[in-house]
Amino acid sequence: LQLQQLEKVRQSLVRIAAMEKDETDNRRSVRSAEERSALAEADVAEAMNIHDAKEQEMLYAEEEVRDHLQSRPGFWSRLFRRPAAKTWIAEHEERRKLVKQRKDELKESSKLLQHYQDTQVKAAADLQKVQAALQKITRKLSSLKEELKVPLASIGPHLIDHQFFQQ
Repeated sequence: LQLQQLEKVRQSLVRIAAMEKDETDNRRSVRSAEERSALAEADVAEAMNIHDAKEQEMLYAEEEVRDHLQSRPGFWSRLFRRPAAKTWIAEHEERRKLVKQRKDELKESSKLLQHYQDTQVKAAADLQKVQAALQKITRKLSSLKEELKVPLASIGPHLIDHQFFQQ
C-alpha cells in the first residue's frame, strides 16, 4: 500500500472513532427522549382522568340545578318572599354557584390537558428527530466500516487505531 492510502485509512479510522462516540451520545439521547415521551404520555393519561372527573362533577351539578328547579315554590310564595321561597332561592343560588365553580374547574382542567397533550406531541416529535439522527449516523458508520474492510484486510492486524489500546 502507498502512503496516501495508509493516510486515507488512518483518517477514516479517526472519523469512525468520532462517529462511534456520536452514536453512543445519540443512543443516550434516544433513551432520554423515550423517557420524556413516556412521562408525557403518563401526564396526558392522568390529566385526561382528572378532566373526565371534572366533567362528571359539572354534569352532576347541572343536573342538581335542574332537579332543584322542579321543586320551585309557586308564584305567590316567591312574590311575597315567604320563608319556603327564601330558603329555596338561597339553595338555588348555592347550586348555581357550584355549577359555575365546576365549569371553571373544567375549563382549567381542559387547559391543563391541552398543555400536556402539546408536551406529548413535542416529546414524540423530539423522539422521532433523535431516532432519525441515530439511524443516519448508524448507516454512515456501517458504510464507512464496510469501505474499510478491504484496506484493513490487506494491512493486517498491525494497524494502530482507536481500538488497539483497548485490547
